[in-house]
Parts: sequence; structure tokens; C-alpha cells
Amino acid sequence: MDHIAHDLFLLMVNLSQIKDRKLIQKLFVDALDSIFSGIQFQFTRAPEKHSYNGKESRSRFQIATAHHFFGLITISSGDAAKVPEEKIALIRNAVKMLAVILENRSRHELLESDRNRITRERDRLFNLSIDMLCVAGFDGYFKQVNPACTLNLGWTEEELLSCGWLDYVHPDDLESTIRAGEQLFNGVPIIAFENRYRCKDGLYRWLSWNSFPLTEEKMIFAVCRDVTEQKAAERQRNEQIHFLQELIDRIPNPVYYKDRRLIYQGCNRAFEKYRGLERDRIIGRTDEDLSFDDSAEKIRELDKALLEKGGVQRFESTLTHADGSLRDVIFNKATFSRIRGDVGGIVGVIIDITETKRLEKQLHQAQKMEAIGTLAGGIAHDFNNILFPIIGYTEMAVEDLTPGTHIRQNLREVLKAADRAKNLIQHILTFSRSGKKEKRPVQLQLIIKEILHLLRASLPTTVEIVRRIDDTCGPVSADSVEIHQMMMNLCTNAYQSMTEGKGRIIVSIEERQVESDLPGLPREVRPGRYAVLSVQDDGSGIPPSVMDRIFDPYYTTKEVGKGTGLGLFMVHSIVRGHKGHVVVSSKPGEGSLFTVYLPVIDIRKVVPAETKSHVKVPAGNERVLVVDDEPQIVEMIRLMLEGLGYRVTATVESSEALKHFRDAPDNFDLVITDMTMPGMTGLDLAGEIMAIRPEVPVILCTGFSAVVSAETAEAGGIRAFIMKPIIRKDLAKVIRGVLAKEKPDGHIG
Repeated sequence: MDHIAHDLFLLMVNLSQIKDRKLIQKLFVDALDSIFSGIQFQFTRAPEKHSYNGKESRSRFQIATAHHFFGLITISSGDAAKVPEEKIALIRNAVKMLAVILENRSRHELLESDRNRITRERDRLFNLSIDMLCVAGFDGYFKQVNPACTLNLGWTEEELLSCGWLDYVHPDDLESTIRAGEQLFNGVPIIAFENRYRCKDGLYRWLSWNSFPLTEEKMIFAVCRDVTEQKAAERQRNEQIHFLQELIDRIPNPVYYKDRRLIYQGCNRAFEKYRGLERDRIIGRTDEDLSFDDSAEKIRELDKALLEKGGVQRFESTLTHADGSLRDVIFNKATFSRIRGDVGGIVGVIIDITETKRLEKQLHQAQKMEAIGTLAGGIAHDFNNILFPIIGYTEMAVEDLTPGTHIRQNLREVLKAADRAKNLIQHILTFSRSGKKEKRPVQLQLIIKEILHLLRASLPTTVEIVRRIDDTCGPVSADSVEIHQMMMNLCTNAYQSMTEGKGRIIVSIEERQVESDLPGLPREVRPGRYAVLSVQDDGSGIPPSVMDRIFDPYYTTKEVGKGTGLGLFMVHSIVRGHKGHVVVSSKPGEGSLFTVYLPVIDIRKVVPAETKSHVKVPAGNERVLVVDDEPQIVEMIRLMLEGLGYRVTATVESSEALKHFRDAPDNFDLVITDMTMPGMTGLDLAGEIMAIRPEVPVILCTGFSAVVSAETAEAGGIRAFIMKPIIRKDLAKVIRGVLAKEKPDGHIG
């Protein structure tokens, strides 16, 4: 047995971090006991001050590792006997083992301390979180919930933990929630999943879940927030967006809006239709992306200028419609601001003014024709008063000359020239005359055949005439003389367009059922049955630059002396007067096609086209009162009627004529009066005369009047209405008809 003092001193240096010191002491004492077998040791703390007797033997050992120093152990013997070296080595090893044990124990205690600290912090955050936090198992039950869950849902913690988490889900959201759970069970996190959860008050609230599965632990950690208010706000915002979209969709004009980058952010249905693109193909793109038309660059520059200056912008432009047509439009644009006050982009409205411009052109054309009609009427009135005596005196001179004489033949040429002048005036008055012509049901194909017969005789053989006539075409209500005149003008115009007088004219007539919105027809052409007359040539054609002017009065592209400019003007006037429409298509160098649409009437009995009759000039011996403010005309009518056997009283003043009648009303069988006279018009004079003697017949003559027509004259008791200049045989025929109390066939002149 070794004689070693039983004193063992453990210097407690840096051992304060070791909690279970007794365990450490026991481990070290057991180690020493195995080294010094049979000796009982006392393990005591070394005193602060210790005196040695000089005979003691001490050995010191550091309890330390490479990273930590825990303390010192000192072993001393009472009789100065040294501890054997082999024992010292064993003690040193025991001290090293003790140091390792202490380090491991220290690490464990530190880890345990950190783990406890983290757990405490986690629990604190779990309980203090304003978000709802919960832990659920794969078995479908909550394992842990934080106070926010009970606060927001109203259920107690015990109630939530006692039921499955599917028990609170709204029935309509149950299927989607089950699918989300299956993804979690497969290890797939679920982010921002929304469903409705039943609260204790019975109401459902929208929750947004972020759930993360722990597959090894078969647990789910979830964070959720109550988004009921956000959903309500989102729903309200969506309803407002829907309302605003529905509002602009109801606007008939195309509406759009762009951001500051000039990228489309929205539009209405009218804009989609106008552009021919669906909304999702427009939004997010620019005008250049969509390649709307060549004006994209111009529009972009104007948009940039508007963004810089702000305010509003208005300009006219042309735009390509979805159907490929070019439209005249007005852009009305303005900038709009965002919440913070800066410019957010541009909102624009497109106004299609194509129809407005077309109507403006029509109005301008109508005003122009009305003006020329007024002017022409005034000229016609004076010209008729000049022409009337020329024709009358020439007719009487011809009657007084022996047939076959050279002078008589010359005077007949004068009458021919006067007749052409008379026809020219009638051409002018066709448009300017305020009264309606008498129209009858006629078969147009009969008139066309007559025209083609005359045309063939007057045109050179180098011009081929092609006839395409449908004899089954229905009748129209028309003045056959005007239709004859219209077709002659169209055919003459076709011939004059031919180079060197060579070419082909195709004249056709057919009945056609016109449907609504037929391409190429004016919008005024309503659906129905139409007699369609067309004259086509292979001449030089009409340049596009003058197409809008071809129906203007006195406009012509022909050389001086080869046209009056009234031909197509008269065609347009006659067609309009018959409630019809004329359509022109032409290309330079490829000829022209004029197509006239006249409405077909439903009638069985059709009066054939008028033909001239050669009858003897009727005479008489009645007493006639004649008044006209032109002395030449009064004298000419007097001579004309006296030559036919009538007894004539003539005057140039309406007041004097009324005095003659008042003095002896029974001395007159007929009154012939001019319309336009100073002091008292012919219509007023007729009223005064008929007030004295209602049965006396009155014939009203005029060269032109904007205030009287055949209808108004008849309504005023006038028996006949005659247009100047008057041919002797026509005047004689009207007189006999009036005196015989027969209603005249129509206007004369």
C-alpha cells in the first residue's frame, strides 16, 4: 500500500460553468480510487490559505483542453514521500479524461441552454404574433394554435384542438381545401391559399394560408391571415372596374386609354370593333406593334406632345377601319392624373365623321344646285319672255308665207333654233322648277329601245352599241320626256369620252331586288325593287380628282365648243326628281359605268311613252282678256289668238285688266294672265276675277316662278298652268280644253 496523504485539494478555477459538480467529483474520485486502490480519499475544496510543513510532497495537474481551462488539481502527501511516477501518469490521464468530460458536459449544457432559449423565444413569438399560427398533424387535427387564432375565429383553444381543421371550412371551399391538404401530405408547400372559415358567431371569414409540411414529423406548420376586408375591398374594386368598363363599353364611339409609355391599357367594345381586334390583343401594345396604319408615327408624336403640355388635344385625321375602308375621324384626347398628381397617361375618343362629311358634301352640292337653280330660274324667266315673241312672230310669219318659198324655209330654221333654245331652258328649269312634274307609270324598256334607235342613226358605225334589255322589268312612275332626255345625255356622254370616236357602249335595263347595306350603293338606297338602267363605255374614264364634280352644273372636261356642262347635271337632277339614285364607277383609261336606280311601282295598267301627234291647230271665236307686263308678248298673243278667230282685249297692267273685267265681267269668256307682274301678280289677279265671277276660266302663264306650281295654281282655282315660251298650237289646244271644261293633260312648255 502506498503511503500517500489522504488530503486531496481541488482548486475550483473556472469551474463555475459546470453545474453538476458532484457528478464531476465522483467521476474523478472513482478514477483516483482505481489508481490508488485501498486508500480512502476525501474530496475537499482547497482552503484559500494553506500552510505546508515542509515535509509535504505536492503534484499539480491542469484540468484543461485545447479550447477550455477548467481548473487545477493538487495531490499532496503528508510525510514528504513522493507519489510514484507511474501513479502520476495515471493521474495525469485521469485529469485529461476529466477535462474531456468537463468540455463535453459544458457543450451539452450550452446547447441545452440555447435550445431552451430558442424554445422560449419561439413560444413567445408564437403567442405574441398578430398572424394566426398553428401546427397541425397529417391526421387532420390541430396540435397547437396561438392566441391570434382564438381571437380572430372566436373559438377557444380547446375547441380548435378538439375538431379537425376541415370541420370549419365552407362547403363550397371544401374540395379545393382537400386538394391543398393532399399536396401538403406529399411535401409540397402551399402559398397564399384562400378559403372561408367558419367563426364561432356563425359567419365565415376569408383566410389566406401559407403552409409548410414537415413530412418526417408528419406535421404542418401554417401561417394565415384574415383577408375578409381585403377580399371585400378587392370585390368592390373589381365591381367598380367592371362598372367603369361597362360604362365605356356603352359609349358608341371608340374609347381607349394609354399609359405614359403610350402602351394601351384598355378600350371599349366600339374600339375593338373599329380596329377589328379583341381587347386582349390590344392591351399591352403600342400603335406600332399593332400596325394599325401609316398614321401610327404621327399619332405617337402628337401623343408625346400632349403628355408634355397636358390638357386636351383635338385633330382630324384618316384612319383605316377594320373593314379596310378609310374613315375621316376626329381624335379627342386628354391627359389623366394618377393619385399622386403626376400625369398617368392619355384617354382618347374617336369620332367617325365620314358620314357627316358625306352629308356636308351633299348639303354643299344641294346648296350649290339651289343657288344655280335660283339663278337659272331668273335667267329662264327673262329668256322665255324674249323667246316667246321670237317663236310666236316667227310661227305667224311662216303661216303667212307661201309653202316652198326660200324665206319660209329660212324661218323654219329660225323656229328650229328657237326650239333648241326652248329645250335648253327646259333643261335648266328641270332642276330649278319648284313644282312637281306629272309622272305616269311607264315601261322604261320602251323608252330605251326608242333611244337606241335614234342613237344608232346618229352615231358613227365605229361605235358599237350593245343592248341588254330585260322586257320583264317592272314599270316606274316617271316623266317619259325627262327619262328620254336623261338617257340621251348618258349615251352622248359615253360617246364623247371615246378616243377617236371608236369604242363600245353597253346599254342595259333590268329589275333588281336591292338589299340593305349593299356595297357600292349610297346609304339612301333603301331595300326594295328597282329598275336599274346602266350605260357603260370603254372610253377615257374619269380622273378621281374630278369625280366629285362631274354632276356640278356647267362643269365639263371637254374642249370649248364640245359641251355645255349641263348633261350630267341634268341627269343628276332628273334622277333625284324621280326619287332615284345614280352611281358612278370609273377608272382612267378603262371607261365609265353610270348606273341609275329608279323604284319600281306595283301597277298593272301602264301608260305607254308619249308620242307626238300632228293635229290641226284648233280655233275659236270666244272673248279673251290677255294681260302681261311685256308689251311684245301681249301684242304677240293678241295677234296669235286673233289669227285663230278669238276676240282679244290685251293690256300690260294687271290693275287695268281687273278694271276691264269689273266694268264688264260678262264680256269675257277666258282670262290669260302672266304670273310675275308689278303691283299685282297673276295669281292675285285671278283671285280678284274669280271673286267677281267664279265660273270664268283663268289660264296662268309664267317663264319661271318659285312661289307657284301647277298644284298651287290648281288649288287657287286656275284652270291651266302654262310654262313660257308657248307654241301657238299648244296654246290653242289648252284654250279649247279649258273652254270645253276639260282638264288639260299637263304642263305646256
